[in-house]
Amino acid sequence: MKSRKSWIPKLNPEQEIRIVVDKRDGAKVLIPTPMLLATEIRKIRKGQVRKMGLVRQALAGQHAVERTCPLVTGIFMAILAGAAAEQFSLGRKRVVAPYWRVSQDDGSIRTKEPPGIDRQIQLLKEEGHSVQRKGKKWFLKT
Repeated sequence: MKSRKSWIPKLNPEQEIRIVVDKRDGAKVLIPTPMLLATEIRKIRKGQVRKMGLVRQALAGQHAVERTCPLVTGIFMAILAGAAAEQFSLGRKRVVAPYWRVSQDDGSIRTKEPPGIDRQIQLLKEEGHSVQRKGKKWFLKT
């Protein structure tokens, strides 16, 4: 996923969260911000991985809503990954959020992030994880 614009400004730190009501079921839904998502991901310790659904649940719980929007959260994960890749390329050792520590709900590695799967696998291996390919998906070895 290439971007003509730098990823870092897309972090949009002045953006505020929104809570909307889902017209289908009346549930309150959190529309997070990239920085709110980054804050939650930074809680994942080195060597650990958390499923995206659990990240969304934690955010929903913090804001007393039924759920967090999965579509917006996925978009913001891409922004965090792109910004982190740019920060790494600028020589920063600490980046906005360790996006590589978040897996899909089925346990597979998120492959659509801008730096690509190879970079994510490298970062996971540096933290002591082993990965294996099953079909088209990559999974952490357990």
